[in-house]
Amino acid sequence: MIGLIDYNMGNLRSVTNAFEKLGTRIEIVKDASHVEGYDKIILPGVGVLKLTMALLKSARDG
Repeated sequence: MIGLIDYNMGNLRSVTNAFEKLGTRIEIVKDASHVEGYDKIILPGVGVLKLTMALLKSARDG
């Protein structure tokens, strides 16, 4: 199963719909402590990696 990281950026619905149309199981993950056990992890959001990393670090550090 694929874990789709929700960090309040990116179009999660479009990504989810695309994978479901392909017959692939995908699940939205809102808590970083729940990323274990997925076969793959997706960080949505083209071109915003620097902001993505800042948001993930902020969420981790509280």
